[in-house]
Amino acid sequence: MQDAHLNEGSAKPVRRLKAGDVLIEENEPADQMYWIASGQVQVMKADPMGHRPPVMLGLLGPQDLVGEVGFLSPDKQRSASVVCLTDCEVLSFSSQELEAELSKLSPDMQTVLMTLLRRVQETNWCLVENKLGRMKQITHRWG
Repeated sequence: MQDAHLNEGSAKPVRRLKAGDVLIEENEPADQMYWIASGQVQVMKADPMGHRPPVMLGLLGPQDLVGEVGFLSPDKQRSASVVCLTDCEVLSFSSQELEAELSKLSPDMQTVLMTLLRRVQETNWCLVENKLGRMKQITHRWG
């Protein structure tokens, strides 16, 4: 089997995982993000109160990025766990690789990216609270 590539100029080693393997563990340091070459993963968020089972935030598959929220967040902590539902192949990107690319962005574009990240984090929090029945209406602090 040939290794997966993001584009012709960028070949990265492929990490192979089995169904049931944990790719990302919530609250661990986020030092890499991943591009899914094949397979399907489930993104799960633990109940912050610890009283209920984890909440599913989504399913991701080929061509999706995973781990980018924790990777880009100021505290560099994983905000959710990611478990392989099927056998998967992923490509990893280190913090050094991403920081080199981010440094090429203008300050205005860096601000836009951080704003989008904050909104994704808030939306994830709202989804978890809503699914756990602790929120009657999903609202955001931004307009």
